[in-house]
Amino acid sequence: MILSSAGKPFKNKSGATNTIRIKNIAGEPVEIEGGWAIQANQAKDVKCPGCKQSFHETTDEYNPDTVANPSMLTLKAKYMEWGWENVPADATAGFGCLECPECGHPLAPNGKLEVI
Repeated sequence: MILSSAGKPFKNKSGATNTIRIKNIAGEPVEIEGGWAIQANQAKDVKCPGCKQSFHETTDEYNPDTVANPSMLTLKAKYMEWGWENVPADATAGFGCLECPECGHPLAPNGKLEVI
């Protein structure tokens, strides 16, 4: 059973505890109880609020509930192939360094990325 910091089992929205089924290296099923959901973030396009174009996409670090930082986005592969430089993935840097490579507009002027 996976417990919260308060020592109580995690529960889903309906109040039931969840069981997650995964396999170990040998391919044998392993059960983990608790309210955890294993879900990889699906990359989402990051839209520039200035030119309305999308040159970046989100990474697994993206969290819409926190202030944006460079680790939350990456330049799309086709633009890296063109020789454009990616933003250094630094979670400690602020959102002020996130700029559109096309028009120079801040990507997170209010601290939040616009994802589509």
